[in-house]
Amino acid sequence: MLGTFVFVGAIIGTAIFGMVANNKGRKVACVCAYVTGSTGVLLLSVAPSYWTALPCMVVAGFVLPYNNFCSVLLNEIGDGEFRNLATGMILVAQGIMELVFVAVGYKIQYWRHLLLAAGVPMFLSCLLLFYVKESPLFLLTKRRFKEFQEVLKIIAKRNNHQFEDDFKD
Repeated sequence: MLGTFVFVGAIIGTAIFGMVANNKGRKVACVCAYVTGSTGVLLLSVAPSYWTALPCMVVAGFVLPYNNFCSVLLNEIGDGEFRNLATGMILVAQGIMELVFVAVGYKIQYWRHLLLAAGVPMFLSCLLLFYVKESPLFLLTKRRFKEFQEVLKIIAKRNNHQFEDDFKD
């Protein structure tokens, strides 16, 4: 029954952070979801009772839909070979991390310590999202043309293309 609350959190997180993604940006939504979800995991590791663990499970579930969302965000800023490489590397990294987590779970058998072992890296990974640029599609739809051009320049440079700076505001 406790696992059900994680999926309730995923539904709530999808609704809340979907609105954040549409209004503030994909990157902001990813950072907020990961910070909130990892905070829920860390709070769950110190929850003193079953009844305090339930809301922590809901909050921890906020991050579930954003595991795939971040790979979508990375793919929006790439083209051609970079997109293929980025997608492949994300899938390989997820597979490796699942294997590592199984090994860590085998070694750390006390569930609170296991949650800490999962929550701390998850929280620290939020810092990596500050190096990811905002989605060009979001910037274009919000008419943020200067930022849109900057992201396109980065995409062109990564794909060994010349950027034609002939956009008009």
